[in-house]
Amino acid sequence: VFSLEMSRTEITMRILSAEATIQLQDLRKGLKGQEQWNKLARIMGKIGDAPLFIDDSPNMSLMEIRAKARRLKQQHNLKLVVIDYLQLMSSGKKVESRQQEVAEFSRALKLLAKELEVPVIAISQLNRGPEQRTDKRPQMSDLRESGCLPAETRILRADTGAEVTIGELAASGERDITVWALDDGLRYTKRTMTHAFSTGFAPVFRLTLASGKTVRATENHPFLTYAGWSPLASLRTGDRVAVPRHVPSPLLVADWEDSEVVLLAHLLGDGSFVKRQPIRYASIDEANLEAVTKAALVFGVAAARDDYAAARCTTLRLRAPFRLTHGVRNPIAAWLDELGLFGLRSHEKFVPGDVFCLPKEQIALFIRHIWATDGSVTVNKSGRGGRIYYGSTSRRLVDDLSRLLLRFGIQTRIRSVTKGEYRRNYTLDISGVDSQRRFLQEIGVHGERGVAAERLLEIVRGLTANTNVDTVPKQVWDDVREEMSAQGMTARQFQSALGTQYCGSALYASAPSRARLSRVAEVLDSADLELMATNDVFWDQVVSVEAEGIEEVYDATVLDCHNFVAEGIAVHNSIEQDADVVILLHRDRSDPERDGEADVIVAKHRNGPTKDIVLAFQGHYSRFNNMAREGGF
Repeated sequence: VFSLEMSRTEITMRILSAEATIQLQDLRKGLKGQEQWNKLARIMGKIGDAPLFIDDSPNMSLMEIRAKARRLKQQHNLKLVVIDYLQLMSSGKKVESRQQEVAEFSRALKLLAKELEVPVIAISQLNRGPEQRTDKRPQMSDLRESGCLPAETRILRADTGAEVTIGELAASGERDITVWALDDGLRYTKRTMTHAFSTGFAPVFRLTLASGKTVRATENHPFLTYAGWSPLASLRTGDRVAVPRHVPSPLLVADWEDSEVVLLAHLLGDGSFVKRQPIRYASIDEANLEAVTKAALVFGVAAARDDYAAARCTTLRLRAPFRLTHGVRNPIAAWLDELGLFGLRSHEKFVPGDVFCLPKEQIALFIRHIWATDGSVTVNKSGRGGRIYYGSTSRRLVDDLSRLLLRFGIQTRIRSVTKGEYRRNYTLDISGVDSQRRFLQEIGVHGERGVAAERLLEIVRGLTANTNVDTVPKQVWDDVREEMSAQGMTARQFQSALGTQYCGSALYASAPSRARLSRVAEVLDSADLELMATNDVFWDQVVSVEAEGIEEVYDATVLDCHNFVAEGIAVHNSIEQDADVVILLHRDRSDPERDGEADVIVAKHRNGPTKDIVLAFQGHYSRFNNMAREGGF
């Protein structure tokens, strides 16, 4: 028994009390009568001869436990290891988060059990999850230390490239989903999310970033900062957290006609497909009208044109090519139904999941045409730059476009405006010269807006990117100074090697651009600094953290990397329990009739069934007694 909480004297007294059925208080204050002395003498002989070893050394590390267990195995044929308790163990080294440290202990103990071929019982405290529930009954998820997310939180999948809510995953029971996760090199890689699950009710907070991205989570949910994974409660305005700079292509590839891609883009932008009304498309751009007319032919639909001079707008009615009788639908309406779009109004529109599976060329085609509807490309009056944005009353549509643009490494910023009694309008801005240049070169805009796009492209090709857009947090300078010290390089030598005039500590006053940090890494020949300059992370800034009430929350488990992308932000996950068997102890103190009873909840059993077992709890003897009449479990 490796005890990190109680001393060997306290443990021995409890063992004597339980085995001799002598009240613990009597052992402490003095025995009452010869019968108790006889019981104690008999049990002390058995315990004295038993191969029981109790180690209560303080601040025990996993390495010490492993070494002592191996020695006991060799010398005394060790049969069982008990560790009390897991959260008091320490690795003695710097780790990114306590969650990962405890997970390392769990995995190491599993390997120790396999190596020594003995059971290892690791006693653990639960988190505060049971306190939030009315029955106070523990669940296996209460062993986990990470936070949770509300049901509507959207998780980015790596197999389809689309997003799915964590609530949908938990309700469907879908398992082994492929997601994007940051590895040790801060590169996005494919990892398996084993499952999602409800963790009860908890207070939820909204985190808002400078890019306009928002995510709702419990206060203990970890987000990636430069110093490592930090809980939401520790984040402050101005802190930097990780979001993806770009996302790789998905595993699955959809097979669409280019005409279908074009038609969907225009219908999402300027189309109307509400119920009990004809499918219509309206535009003042002849190139857009022509594109929709041609694209509709793939469904056998000939567009009927209506010109409205007063509105300075032309409408295309996309009528069915045959008579619509009972059970027969307009082929475009049926197609939109399959995509989950038919009947939606402007503020409800979204990009269907199938679009995220398209090849990169067709995603560019989709964005090029949807930008020709409610998008905008303008050149500043000065002729030294411009603005590229897309506007919509649908926040979901704007978020979806933001995720699609990540395939091209294009960073965006979401703003919202409310005018009078109208619905809130959202704009998706392409941020920074680098992202604007990439958008105009790799995607572009169809129709009349394409003229302004060509003009702006010529301008941004000659512009120098703003180095303040994509920077690395200032804490990186601490690592730079540490590396300089290790190499014996002075500040003057370092700044001279950079090719800059000596400016003392002023060099470290602001966050460096990736280009500057890459140059620093080259001067210091540091692979770690080069990694920070070239990884897949964009360091967004915290704007606010606001409380939003109590609601049901969920978590998920991602193997190996223990993180995933939620609402376009890197978040940590729950860590899977490595134990073969998980047993939870629970006493229902709210029911007087169950006074003296305890529930032993077998919540997990890799090689057998799970079950609740009721035992009699004899606190004065420090023991449990079986209450079952039938055979064992």
